[in-house]
Amino acid sequence: MMKFSTLRATVRISSLVVACCFGLLAPDDLYAQCAYGAPAVAQTVAAPTIVGATVTSVSLNDNQVVRVTGITAGAVYRVYNCGSGFDTQITIFPSGGGASEGYNDDNGPECAGTAASINYAPAVTGTKDIKLQRYSCSTAGNVNGTVTIRLVSAPAATCTYTVPGAGNNSITTCSGTICDPGGTGNYVDNQNGYTVINPSIGGNMVRIVGTASSGEACCDYVRVYNGTGTGAPLLGQYNMGTAIPTLTSTVGPLTIQFVSDVSLTGAGFSATISCVAPTGPSNDACSNAIAIASLPYTSAVIANALATDDSPASSCDGPYKNVWWTVTGICGTMTAITCTGGPTSTMRSRSSPPPAGAAALGPRWPVMTTTEPVARTTTQVPVGPRQQERLTTSPWAAISVRVPPATSSSM
Repeated sequence: MMKFSTLRATVRISSLVVACCFGLLAPDDLYAQCAYGAPAVAQTVAAPTIVGATVTSVSLNDNQVVRVTGITAGAVYRVYNCGSGFDTQITIFPSGGGASEGYNDDNGPECAGTAASINYAPAVTGTKDIKLQRYSCSTAGNVNGTVTIRLVSAPAATCTYTVPGAGNNSITTCSGTICDPGGTGNYVDNQNGYTVINPSIGGNMVRIVGTASSGEACCDYVRVYNGTGTGAPLLGQYNMGTAIPTLTSTVGPLTIQFVSDVSLTGAGFSATISCVAPTGPSNDACSNAIAIASLPYTSAVIANALATDDSPASSCDGPYKNVWWTVTGICGTMTAITCTGGPTSTMRSRSSPPPAGAAALGPRWPVMTTTEPVARTTTQVPVGPRQQERLTTSPWAAISVRVPPATSSSM
């Protein structure tokens, strides 16, 4: 008696011979391209962006797909179900269905046997649906294991823009790729130039996403600045051989500078450009105040350009305007150090909520505004347990909290 697995293999080989003899089908087309049907989207994941990186789906059944965003034309992905223990088929579709873009049943590039695997080189960038089914295109609802997507190779480098080897230029865009002065080739020695990237969408912030770079690690580098020109705040320096991370402006433009020394070169860097809508600082809302847990305390500079203005709104500006800190269970004095540039600086304080018996504490628990002329270098506001502090006007150079004298420790 012939086992089913042997019979199945015999039928498939016979069909292959017939199809090939008449020139009708390629081998992968023979059983391939299972219908899209009406599957449920079990999970949405982002495609890997670093060569060698993987992403793995949840376990899928015959009537589900994993939806993968960020699939890039020109890249090569390996998609596989190895180790599931099942005889599976993988079919890749555009998001929502359409013509199959890839298929495998048995003996793919990742694993021999009946678990499916495929090398997938998309012709079109976009979101794709990957369907995993038991042989033959089952819709029975079998649980078939996971699908893993690995980035095998990135698209060939393209350079929409290049940083100049000397001097500077500026571009206005929210798309494309920017590279070192060598473009898709190697850069040369003694380069030092920069490009200002301005957003082409009003009010947006420029973002770059870098890839791995190549060149002289000790002495050739990229610097990225938050704003226009190399006088803007430095976001970071990334020597060749180091991947440039995702960096987003808080003021609109980004500036990219490339520097090489007198010896040794390489392929350089590239980074994709996009724009994002701005967001306010995390501690814009009183309910999301930065907690001060111990004394003394000095705040880092807050990117507060989009902080919600207090009422009445202030015409002043500064790195601490309209953002919040909270002190819980600590007694002390908040010291705000003013800077020049405006007539007054104001700190507004409120309890959140006032403790029991707060009214009896008098000035220690008011909703209060303290205004000092700029000639005064500090303003001191009593801080009690569960008190919150907000700088509502500016200019302010820094905030610190210091331990009060012993006579004030009961506050």
